[in-house]
Amino acid sequence: SCDHVTGKCLCPPGYSGPQCQRSCEAGSFGLSCAKLCDCVEKAPCDPSTGRCLCPSGRWGPRCEKACD
Repeated sequence: SCDHVTGKCLCPPGYSGPQCQRSCEAGSFGLSCAKLCDCVEKAPCDPSTGRCLCPSGRWGPRCEKACD
């Protein structure tokens, strides 16, 4: 959607750019990609929610736990 005064796009969480065409860069998420992911082992996070996307062998809210 667009701002009714400025005409600028109002991007959904996880996207940025003039037409909201860019997904957040790795390590960031949320509105205007302004928040930083808090995942261990440099695990990526969902660009919209910030939920850590744990690699194989890791689990937990921040991917802080290793599988046995």
